[in-house]
Amino acid sequence: MVSKKYTYGIINRISRSLLLLYSVLFVVVGLIFLFGFILALFDIGGMKSSFASTLFWYFVGFGIWSPFVFIFWALIIVDIEVEDDGLRTKFILNSLFISWDDIEDFKPGKTLGLLNLKRLRILVTKNALTPFHRLCGLFYGGADKPCLIIGTNIGNHEELFKIIGNNIKKKAFKE
Repeated sequence: MVSKKYTYGIINRISRSLLLLYSVLFVVVGLIFLFGFILALFDIGGMKSSFASTLFWYFVGFGIWSPFVFIFWALIIVDIEVEDDGLRTKFILNSLFISWDDIEDFKPGKTLGLLNLKRLRILVTKNALTPFHRLCGLFYGGADKPCLIIGTNIGNHEELFKIIGNNIKKKAFKE
């Protein structure tokens, strides 16, 4: 079998770029709040010191927390390439390979194990991909195993889901 790539549309690529841009923008806004916090802390410009704690928490929210959330959203859905011996995907600049033997389960996603997500499927793996994928597993898979998230808006998702399901069945039959 020749490798076949399944990709998301141009809208997802644009939104991924916008989310990364937002993360940079929020770091800049956070740095502005940090500057205001330093000014308020040393009472430069006649600011009240009680205002300093508010500026500090704005810095934490905008400059630290929000960029992580935007990057998480931007990197959660990635293109997938199916090969003879497994799946290949990219994470930031690294190419990640998931062998068919490393796939443990393929199931519908659940937010924190509770709310069913009809448009997302979760590919649970045995081996750790990245700490980010383990976090996805905790949030969407309801398990402490790393997960790869596949949305139904990926091109030709029915064929991809069928290929993954068939390879999981082959693996189960071997065992």
